[in-house]
Amino acid sequence: MFAFLPRTSAVSRWACAYFFTIVGIAYGTVMSRIPAIKANTGLDDGSLGLALLCVGIGGVIAFALAGWAQIKWSSRLVQNISGLALLICIPLLGVPRSFAGLSAAFFCLGIATGCAQVAMGTQGTLVERAEGRPRMSGLHAMYSAGGLIGAVSGASMAALGIGPFPHFCMLSVFFLCFYPLAASRLLNDMPKPANSAESNGKHGGLPPLAVIIMGLLAACSYTAEGAVGDWGPVLLFDVKGASEQVAALSYAAFSTTMVIARLYGDHLRERMGDYALMRILAVIATTGMAIAIFSPWPPLCLTGFACMGIGLSAIVPILFSAAGKRTDISPTSAVAIVTSLGFGGLLFAPPCIGLLSEYLGSLNDALILALACCVCLVAGAYVVKPKA
Repeated sequence: MFAFLPRTSAVSRWACAYFFTIVGIAYGTVMSRIPAIKANTGLDDGSLGLALLCVGIGGVIAFALAGWAQIKWSSRLVQNISGLALLICIPLLGVPRSFAGLSAAFFCLGIATGCAQVAMGTQGTLVERAEGRPRMSGLHAMYSAGGLIGAVSGASMAALGIGPFPHFCMLSVFFLCFYPLAASRLLNDMPKPANSAESNGKHGGLPPLAVIIMGLLAACSYTAEGAVGDWGPVLLFDVKGASEQVAALSYAAFSTTMVIARLYGDHLRERMGDYALMRILAVIATTGMAIAIFSPWPPLCLTGFACMGIGLSAIVPILFSAAGKRTDISPTSAVAIVTSLGFGGLLFAPPCIGLLSEYLGSLNDALILALACCVCLVAGAYVVKPKA
C-alpha cells in the first residue's frame, strides 16, 4: 500500500517517533483538560483522584501484559495494537458523566498507554541497532514535545470554549490519518540470543542483575521527574511563597530544558559515550534537585528545576539503549523489564511523596526522596559502562 516509501532504518525511525509523539500528546492533552472532565462528571476532588488512580492500575497491568505479548508475538504487533487503542480511548474520556464511566475510561487509557510505552521502548532499541548509532534520546524528545503540544492544545481549546469530546475527537482523527503509514514501517524484532532463557524455552529464571539495576535506575529517574511534575508547583506556592503564576512555571522550566537537551542527547552520546554522559547528567540533576529543595528563593528554585530537565533528559534513553544491547537476554525482554520498573516509579512515587509529606509535616523534607534518587543515578551509572 505504501510501496513508494521503503522500510529503511530512517523511515522506521520516523514511524517509531510517531508513536512516541502520540503517547506524549495523549498525556499532555488529557491532563490539560482534567478541569473540564471534572466539570462534566460533577466529581469532587477525592472521587476524581480515585478515578485517576485507574490510569496507574491499568498501566501496571499493561506493563506485565505487554512484556508477555512482546515475547510471545512481537513488539511491532503490540505497538500497532496499543497505538490504535490509544487513539480510540482518547475520545472516550470526553463521554462519561459518572464516576464509574470515567474510571473505566481512565483504566482503558492506562492499559493502552502502558502497552504502547513498553513497545515503543523496544522499537527504539531496534532503530538504534538498525542505524548503528544513538537515536533513543531524539525519540524521547518527541514524547516530551508531544506532551508540551498536548498541553498547549488543551489550553487553546479551553480558551475557545471547545469541550473535551470534540477536542479529543479532532486529535484522534488527525493522528489516525498517519497511523497506517507509521504502523506499516515499524521494524521486526531481533532474533532471541542463542544463550537466552527465552530461546531455550525457559521462562522462569531471573533476568540478569544488570537489567534489574537498569530498571531500578529508570525508576529513580522517573521518581525525580514525577516529583517535579506533581509537587513542583506545590513546593513553590506553599513552601517557597511564590505566586500561583510563578509556581505554574516549575514544570514548564523543567520540560522545556528537557526537550532541548534530548534533541542534542544523541549527539552527546556519540561524542562522550553513555557512561560519561550519564554521570555528568546525574550530577546536574542532583544539583538541580538540591537547589529546588534548599533554596528559599522561587527564581532560584525554577533554575533548579531547569537543571533537572537537563540532567534527567538522556538518562532513561541511555538505560533503554543499554538494556537493548544486552547479549544475555533478548532486547524485547530487557526493555520490557526496564520500562516496567521505570514507570513504576513514575506511577507510585508522587503519591508516596504526598504521604511522606503528611507524615513528616514538610513537603521540603519529603522531596529528599527525589534527591536520594538522583544520587542513586550518579552511583549507578557504572551499569552502562562498556566492558573492557
